[in-house]
Amino acid sequence: MADANYLKNQDFPEHCKQPEWQHYCQLNGLYRIQESAMHPTFKTMPASELTDHLTDPNLLLLDCRKAKDYQAGHIDGAMNSHDRLVESLIRKGDKSRKIIIYCYHGHSSEHLAELFSGFGFSNVYSVEGGYEAWSRCTAV
Repeated sequence: MADANYLKNQDFPEHCKQPEWQHYCQLNGLYRIQESAMHPTFKTMPASELTDHLTDPNLLLLDCRKAKDYQAGHIDGAMNSHDRLVESLIRKGDKSRKIIIYCYHGHSSEHLAELFSGFGFSNVYSVEGGYEAWSRCTAV
């Protein structure tokens, strides 16, 4: 991992300076400063609308909760967004593919959505209220 003080002194977007994202923003060629990276944009999606998107064959559904929570239960078709997967997607992924990200309550997924947007992904969503809200919606 790059030294945190070194990262803080570089001209990186703010999300790369946050401790939880520094491992994605190493100085190993992964991150390239782009105009879009300086103002990342992503969309939010109400948990009640998520089910409508789950039949999309091109959807990439990411669960950014801890692995043990993912294993205990997750939305069908979701992949746990471990570090290697995220790095691989950033390096090789289709930047126009729809990515929907959820976490526990909708906060951590916003950070990951911002990260993907900062790397030029244009169709990124964070689920409002996360897995908990989606579980409430589907229990009805």
